[in-house]
Parts: sequence; C-alpha cells; structure tokens
Amino acid sequence: MFTKAICLIAVLLLAGCQGSKQEGQAIAADETTIKVETVRCEMCVTNVSNALEKLDGVEGVDVSLRDHKATVKYVTSKVTRDALVNAIAQAGYNADSTPRNEEAYRELPKCCQ
Repeated sequence: MFTKAICLIAVLLLAGCQGSKQEGQAIAADETTIKVETVRCEMCVTNVSNALEKLDGVEGVDVSLRDHKATVKYVTSKVTRDALVNAIAQAGYNADSTPRNEEAYRELPKCCQ
C-alpha cells in the first residue's frame, strides 16, 4: 500500500512539472509601427485603437495623433502584421499603403472624415 502511494505521488509530481514547463514557455511577441495618416482627432485614435484591440493576440496599442502612427505589440503566433493593417483599413482609415474601406469611412463621425 505504501509503495502504491509513493508511486502515485511520483506520477503526480512528474505530471505537475511537465505542465509548469509548458506554462513557463515564452510566447513570441513583436512590435510594429503602422502609418495611419488619416487620423485627425481623438475619436480617430479611439476608433483605430478599438479596431486593433479586438484582434486576438494584440497585447498593446498606442495610436499617436501627432505622429499619425499606431504602435502595436502583438503575439506573432496569433495575429499577423497584415491582419493589423487590414483591421485599421476596415475601420475606415488608410493604413500604410492599404486604402481604407470606403463604406466604413462614410460611417465615421464627421470629425474623422
């Protein structure tokens, strides 16, 4: 009985060690800057930020009204840079060389057009 208990404890400890190793593995993250020249006001900053933050894998967003750029920290295994650019364009803003979605642009508040 005592031997079975020791074996059970050993198995549980080994299983726990393997699980913690997986949890401790680093997740590859990257940071990129995207030109958003059509950002005109704080509402634009909010709209672009919201569009990016909806994407799974985005860890941080900083949209600069002054510099007309979005700096995004993201997990490369979950989202691509192209997906970030497309999210901005689909929200109605030009992103790098990707043109905005015209229908989304027409739906933006007047201050953003």
